[in-house]
Amino acid sequence: MPALKTPTPVTAEIKPPLPPFTLETAKAKGQAAKDTWNSRNPDKVALAYTPDSEWRNRSAFIRQGLRNPAFVSQAVRMALIVGSLVFAINHGKALMQNEMNRDRWLAGALSFVTPYLVSIYGQTQCQLSRSARRAS
Repeated sequence: MPALKTPTPVTAEIKPPLPPFTLETAKAKGQAAKDTWNSRNPDKVALAYTPDSEWRNRSAFIRQGLRNPAFVSQAVRMALIVGSLVFAINHGKALMQNEMNRDRWLAGALSFVTPYLVSIYGQTQCQLSRSARRAS
């Protein structure tokens, strides 16, 4: 396993709250990060990262994952199993009582789409990780 790199800060400014965190300071730190990201200001967001930050190649998910038949068959199985359980837990009562409306059906569809995409993403990341280990 490669040694962890010590991050090099972009700026000398260190913004509180600093560890160790209490529940309140952890919430404040999380909210500050969320506010920074949601500002959509690239200069502001970039300050949260170090020059040696390693960005994951998210396009590999689309290029390699969604087009790989082996990944798709595994993801479909996962979506059917996990999606059925999630659907039953979240919408089973409404289905049995004939209370399903358009919004519930849409949410029910997401019960299957989400595990499908998570499975594809996980398989893609695993393949990329194995490839990187073989290359080094």
